[in-house]
Amino acid sequence: MARSIEALFKACRDCGSDAGFEQPPCADDHGPDCPEWFCLECGSVLMVGPPIFVTGVQVESQMPGRSADAA
Repeated sequence: MARSIEALFKACRDCGSDAGFEQPPCADDHGPDCPEWFCLECGSVLMVGPPIFVTGVQVESQMPGRSADAA
């Protein structure tokens, strides 16, 4: 059974206004959880999904030998 194309209506940063977005069948086998949505007006990609958290990353001010004021 073929999966139907899903659609939603959101603000598009590239168009500068509200636009329809659709989620075509996912080429990466994410299934219905695929984060890629495409603007029907301009074709921009909108990634929708839960936030991704990265652990163990230091910002420059936390690195040894660097001060927060160093530019």
